Amino acid sequence: MNKPVDVSAVLTKYADISSNYGAANFPLSDHLPMAVVALAAMGAKPARIESWAANYAAVHELRAADDEEREGRNFWYQRISAQGRDAVLAGALPGLIEGIGAAAFHAAIRAAYAVEQNDDRELANALESWQREFLDLPAPPNTRPVSVAEALTKLAQSTVRVEPRGLIATRMLAVAKDPAFLAIAQAVPRSSDIKALAVAAAAAFAESGDFTALHVMTGTHAMRILNRFFPDPETAMPAFWRAYAAASLVAGTTPSLAPDLLATLRAEAPTGWYELLVEASAHDEEHVIKATYTAWRLDEALREPLFRTAARRYIDQETYR
Repeated sequence: MNKPVDVSAVLTKYADISSNYGAANFPLSDHLPMAVVALAAMGAKPARIESWAANYAAVHELRAADDEEREGRNFWYQRISAQGRDAVLAGALPGLIEGIGAAAFHAAIRAAYAVEQNDDRELANALESWQREFLDLPAPPNTRPVSVAEALTKLAQSTVRVEPRGLIATRMLAVAKDPAFLAIAQAVPRSSDIKALAVAAAAAFAESGDFTALHVMTGTHAMRILNRFFPDPETAMPAFWRAYAAASLVAGTTPSLAPDLLATLRAEAPTGWYELLVEASAHDEEHVIKATYTAWRLDEALREPLFRTAARRYIDQETYR
């Protein structure tokens, strides 16, 4: 009999690791917690998860959280312990949503994974990162609800461009400060359009294989998970849409619901997930693990085969790069 994966035990082993690694002026996001959750869900055995985590920590020279980060994590954990997860999220998310692009959506993605895992300690770590790396994209003075088709059309027609260098979040901020971005930010899809935005993001990712486009798709998955905690989900959409649109422009990709494109991607989809999950679980690249898991979860929820195409193309791209 296979020994079950104790995800909490693995995460506890690395619980004191900072959410960031690398140079202080170019901080990168630690993917270890998210990848551990994804690997376990996709069927990886305990030894594989342990070895992957140890190798990842060594290769990226993960460091311990400093005093400020530890204090922030403890603050959120105490709140969750005292008030309960749902109450804390309902109270905190309306403010945090304004900075959902923090660390290229990584903080929100980590929070969503923690919710899926029912791990309050991980959630506290994610909320600390979200608050500390808050990405305050300029907001227009007013917004109006529009169809997802109109919003995506405005995004596709944009002439805003940004230099393809630097941190994703920094480039998102540069995009949002461009005066031409105002018209995009003003036309906001509705919360019921999150599913359509996920499909459009996956189409752009499948077509491009772009690293930033991947984060748009995974960020949309996070929003889908967290959306239910907002007292009024519609109030979250302007900030989420700004981040979604800015990241798409940084990627240089076009999220699309064009019927011909969707039909092509659907026709290419593998018949099932088994081989994709096995291959992703054996892969060392953390983004392959995260992308495949996210696409799988989105397909489970939305019954949309093009997510399988997105995963298949990215696994092949990264395997044979």
